[in-house]
Amino acid sequence: MKYSLVLIAALTATTPALALDNYHWVQYGPGGLEVRAVTEAATCPVVTFDGVKISLTERSTPGDDYPIRACVASIPANTKEADIDGVPLALPVAHPNGILVIGDTGCRLKGKKEIQACNDAALWPFRAGS
Repeated sequence: MKYSLVLIAALTATTPALALDNYHWVQYGPGGLEVRAVTEAATCPVVTFDGVKISLTERSTPGDDYPIRACVASIPANTKEADIDGVPLALPVAHPNGILVIGDTGCRLKGKKEIQACNDAALWPFRAGS
């Protein structure tokens, strides 16, 4: 069974002490299919499309209170394989058999509603990138 995964989510660091690794995903954007990544590294990662390496372009820069760099690259039409640092990217299939949509995976730290255990991977697994 073939599936397509398109992730639309907000990844946030709750405190500067919580370090982000290089998180990346594929999504549809205004110009078509694109790869996005967020990282605390000094530069954007390199993506490989069918054996050709290119650097992702910086979409937003880190700030004092938000040390995350957001990066983006358009995925060329007819791309068969893509990866970042050897980790394959899930590219959509022409005729998916199912669709999975994940909404806001942010963790609630304040407010009148239920507070979540954002630092506990068993209670809030999205922080671990699972």
